Amino acid sequence: MRTFRVLIYLMGLVGLMALAPVYQAQAEHGLQVNGAWARPSIDGSDMSAAYFRASSTFSAITSCSVRQPSHAIWSAIAGLSCKMPLIALSTSIQTPLLFFHRTACWADYRKVSKFISCYLKYNKKYVNVKVLYLFNFNLDFVSILSITCRGNIMYNIKSQSIVVTFLLTLLLTACGPQSTPATPTPEPLNVAVQLSWFHQAQFSGFYSAVDQNYYTEEGLNVSILSGGISEAGYISPIQQVLEGKAQFGLANTNEIMKSQAAGNKVVAIASTLQRSPRGFMSLAGKNIMTPSDFIGKRIAYRPDDDSIYLALLNAVGISRNDLIEITDSSKFTLDALINDEIDVIPMFLDNELVTMEERGFEVNVILVFDYGIETYENLIFTTQDLIDQNPDLVLKFLRATLKGYDYVVASPDIAAALALQYDSNLVLETQQKSTLRLIPLFKPGSNSVGIMTADVWQRSYDTLITQGILTAPLDVTKQYNLSFLNQIYGSNN
Repeated sequence: MRTFRVLIYLMGLVGLMALAPVYQAQAEHGLQVNGAWARPSIDGSDMSAAYFRASSTFSAITSCSVRQPSHAIWSAIAGLSCKMPLIALSTSIQTPLLFFHRTACWADYRKVSKFISCYLKYNKKYVNVKVLYLFNFNLDFVSILSITCRGNIMYNIKSQSIVVTFLLTLLLTACGPQSTPATPTPEPLNVAVQLSWFHQAQFSGFYSAVDQNYYTEEGLNVSILSGGISEAGYISPIQQVLEGKAQFGLANTNEIMKSQAAGNKVVAIASTLQRSPRGFMSLAGKNIMTPSDFIGKRIAYRPDDDSIYLALLNAVGISRNDLIEITDSSKFTLDALINDEIDVIPMFLDNELVTMEERGFEVNVILVFDYGIETYENLIFTTQDLIDQNPDLVLKFLRATLKGYDYVVASPDIAAALALQYDSNLVLETQQKSTLRLIPLFKPGSNSVGIMTADVWQRSYDTLITQGILTAPLDVTKQYNLSFLNQIYGSNN
């Protein structure tokens, strides 16, 4: 039965070839098809000049040197085995091979012939010309139709002098069906991410993902919403996400766990900062080098954000009774520190520290992660409902975002400048310095960007329980979801 089918196809091919005209080449230097030009090499030694594009008939043309006829055949077959139907043109052993990446179709034969004729017009020194047409017939073999043209150039050859031979039974089980018309590209899906503070360098991974089209490649149109303080007060990313104003947001471990304790189904999927940028800063002249030096000093204390502070005191065994805690928020400023109205203020590595250095002050900094205080400050989170209903969206958003942070690590100065597109009042040099401070936190050591670990989550939970911030136990494993990171990096990360 298969032999009969092969014979039927061969008979059809012979009939079509008999009807296919051989064109007289026109006195022109190239062939124009749909506004694009195919201009062959005059000496035939370099086919790279024969660049050809057309909107519907041919997808593309590329060239590669092929020094042996068998190499030309097997190069074409290799293309077919990758399900890329080809037409291959080879003019001699020493002439490179042309690939027409297209779905072979007899309706296009006239245009193909005209192109070949034009090319051969500029290669008169080659006497024997072989043209190989490779067609994919939705079967488990490929027919190679070899047309041997006797004469110096094709356009002088009469149709009756064409010798047609068939070389069959090149079995290629990988040859797929002919390509179907491309489906229209779907409109990008609109997505919003709510930042945890005003636009600045710590969010440069999101800016980079937009600038480098990583979101676009995933079919997403992402809006980056500024955080911070509005006329209505603090913009809570968790509240924004729960109200549907954003699909993703940034929050720290404490906020995620307290929100879940309140019955909200928010789940962290990655952390842009793998180490905490938090610390405590003092003027160098105060000689406050370690937490033990806090004793007897005026310390800025925020009761609404004290978990890190209390964890640090607990880690080094210091009693709050030995400190002078200042709760007046007007004293939490850099000016208050400079004017000796307070001795120690909380700070972020990429913010207050950079500002003080730019203002020319020498300071001492105590970083909490140096004392075993590990927490995630900028967790990317979403709702459990979105994870359940559209995990593909979550994966695409996260994958593009992490590419953005990889870009920041590789090109910090360029990435830092992107923040100015979101807030023109920012100073470029400051953002670049902040970015350099953050890179070891974005990607510490050999870690990949975005990584979270169960260990850090457990320690953060234990701290909140110990301090009484959480009054009822929680299932720590439901605070985060590592499945998307595992899909991106593999389960070993």
